[in-house]
Order: sequence, then structure tokens, then C-alpha cells
Amino acid sequence: MRNSVVPGWLVATALALPLFGLRAPLIEIDDARYAAVPRAMAASGDWILPSLNGMPYVEKPPLWYWLGAASMSVFGAGEGAARLPLLLLALLGAAGAFWLGSWLYAPRVGRTAALATATASLWLFLSHNMTLDMPVSVFLFWTTALILRVLEKPEDARWAAPAAWTAAALAFLSKGLISVLLPALWTIGLAVLVAKWRRPALKLLSPLGLALAIIIAAPWFYAVQARRPDFLHTFFVEQHFQRYLTPRYGRGAPWWYYLAVLPAGLLPWTAPFLAGFGRAARPLGDPRSAALAAWILGTLAFFSTSHSKLVTYILPVVPHAALLAAAALDEGLPKWAKNSSRILGALLLVAAAG
Repeated sequence: MRNSVVPGWLVATALALPLFGLRAPLIEIDDARYAAVPRAMAASGDWILPSLNGMPYVEKPPLWYWLGAASMSVFGAGEGAARLPLLLLALLGAAGAFWLGSWLYAPRVGRTAALATATASLWLFLSHNMTLDMPVSVFLFWTTALILRVLEKPEDARWAAPAAWTAAALAFLSKGLISVLLPALWTIGLAVLVAKWRRPALKLLSPLGLALAIIIAAPWFYAVQARRPDFLHTFFVEQHFQRYLTPRYGRGAPWWYYLAVLPAGLLPWTAPFLAGFGRAARPLGDPRSAALAAWILGTLAFFSTSHSKLVTYILPVVPHAALLAAAALDEGLPKWAKNSSRILGALLLVAAAG
């Protein structure tokens, strides 16, 4: 695909896909639950304490509930209004892939990455089915994209570093501690491994960024703790540490679970991704692609060691994988990847026709 351009109509069509089925019936259990909580919030006017079936529901942060409640307040309670923020978030993630790919590689890579993100099977599925994994994935992706902006273009750190903190705070309000832990470990690893990024990485220690993150994320936690003295224990101890470290929630799976899930979640872009990942893993390879591969590896390793595993947990790696796939397509696929893509494409067409 070197020197080629993805047609604008193809990208537009891909970005329009979440519109289809926007008003389809909700699917039990998560889809219905994550519509019911914002519906109750919009009806009660209580935007501090989420509730489900009349009972406080403080297991998760509030950002998704706020977005859903705002949509329902404007458009009325219904499936379309409940899913509208999900559509907008999915598009924001694809836009992030375009932005990062365009300046990190080339505009044509950005267009292909946006197309790949929007049409990857797991991303497309979760643009229609409500979980907290879409909002946290989108804001985590923007966090990593802005961190890379600081590392690659330190002259932009004055705005990019506070923006990265802001995106991380929104990710924190989407799902919690992974929004801090995963970007921090990834950034430290990049600074250790890539000498030219060590000095720019210090620019991420932005007092303005930290202040913005606290202003965005802290007030809700303070307000809920004032009303529910057991909140911090429930949220951090039970829903974070016990969920990760113990089999209490009955969602165990073997360590290789996500190695099997990820190729399916990236269809139809699996072969280009594998080609791009292989190139990124070469010694003395391109640090840009290596950074994307490191995020994917680190995230997979983190969730693979957890005692609680769900397919949706690896959604945060999809835009990064799409960028590696787009870069590989731009450089030219090896023969095995071309043949694999043709076979997979034929099988998917047959399955769709059936």
C-alpha cells in the first residue's frame, strides 16, 4: 500500500457502521445494566450516586453513567439514546488512531488506522454493546497518543503533557486504576529502553497536568465517600484488588486466554497486525512501532495474570494494533500475510453471506 490512499468513502462507510443497530433491543446482562443506571440517574436527577433497581451502585466510576444520562435527558429514554455516547466514543477512538498515525507515520497510515480501528471485530461489537471497556479504551488510547507526542515532539509538551493527564483522568472516571497504572508502567519502560525519550519523559511530570487530573477525578470520589462510608473499600479493595488477585468473581481463564482472543478480536486485520508486530519486535527496529507493540504486550500480560478475565478487557489494545497493521500495509505485507488476508477475507465473506 506504499504511496496508496485509502478512499475517503471507505473510511466514511467504516465510521458509519456503528449507526446501524443503534436502536436495536438491549442485550442482557451488561448492555441492559449500563443503560438502566444512566436512565435512573436521568430520572432521579441524582448525578452523584448511581443506582440500579433502586439500590446504590458504586462498583464503577460515573463517566459512562453521566454520558448516558445526558443523552437520555436530551433525547429521551430509549435504546438509541442509551447507545449514542457509545457511538461517539467509538468515533473518538478512530479519530485518535487517525491523528496518531498521521503524525507518527504518515497521513495515509492514519487513514488506514482509523479504518482498521472502526472495523476491527471487537471494536465494532462494543460500539453497539454497552460496557465500560469502550470509554476506558478510548481515553487510554488518547493518553498513550499524547504521551508519544511528548516523547517524539518534546517541544509540544507544554500542551501535550497536560492533555495526557486530562485523558488519563477521564479514563480513571471510566474504569479506575488501570488508567494510571498501565500508562505509567508503559512510559517508564519506554524511557528505560529508548535513550532519546528519557529527557522528554521528564516533561510528563507536569504540575498543571496533575492539577487538572485531580480537579477532574477527585470531586466525585469525595462526594460519594461522604454519602457512602463503605465506598472506597468497595471500589478499590473489592472491585480492583480482590477482582484482580482472587478468583472471587468466578471469571477465571487460562494464562493464554487473550492470546487466543486477540486474533479474533482484530479480524479482518489480524494478518497485517501480526506482520506489523513482528517488524516492531525486531532488535534495533523502529521505536515508534516498538512503543505500540510494548503497549499491546504489557496490557496483555497485565490482564493475563488477573484472576478475572473477560473478552472485552483487551479492547484497549485494538487502536494500537490497528496502527501496527496500517504501518505494515503501508510498508508492504510479506507473502504469508497477503495469503492469510485473502483466505480470511474469503472466509468472512462466506460467513456473512450465509
